[in-house]
Amino acid sequence: HDALITAITRSCAIKARVVEEDETERSVRAILNYGHTFGHAVEQLSGYGKVLHGEAVAIGMVVAAKLSKQLNLCTQQDVDRLVTLLCKCDLPVQPPSFDLSSYLDAMSRDKKVQDGVLRMIFNCGIGKYEIRSVSQLGDKLATLDLFAAV
Repeated sequence: HDALITAITRSCAIKARVVEEDETERSVRAILNYGHTFGHAVEQLSGYGKVLHGEAVAIGMVVAAKLSKQLNLCTQQDVDRLVTLLCKCDLPVQPPSFDLSSYLDAMSRDKKVQDGVLRMIFNCGIGKYEIRSVSQLGDKLATLDLFAAV
């Protein structure tokens, strides 16, 4: 319980610093969107309120981590560490079983799409990130076994 309170307090302080540094989301503030791209698609497809925002973002974080590994930005150990932490917090890590085209359609309407290209936040190990434009996202997601048990 105390560790959770410390983690939440520290996370809120970090978020406040990031927002203060980049109020208009032109650079570093984008990292706060980690997991949100796929997470918003989960919310939209499930029906808002059926999957809570934080739950959807947790699922999106796992998808982003798996994509990060696919892009050689992190290791399987990093992905496993994230999944373990989210599970310990009783957060879901498996996306609902909607078809890939539905997810892609939902993500195409995300605010992070610029000129038809989606920008995503990827983890480079633990505690580091990279923002990349993602082309052929459908092909990348199709190679992940998103619906297999973690």
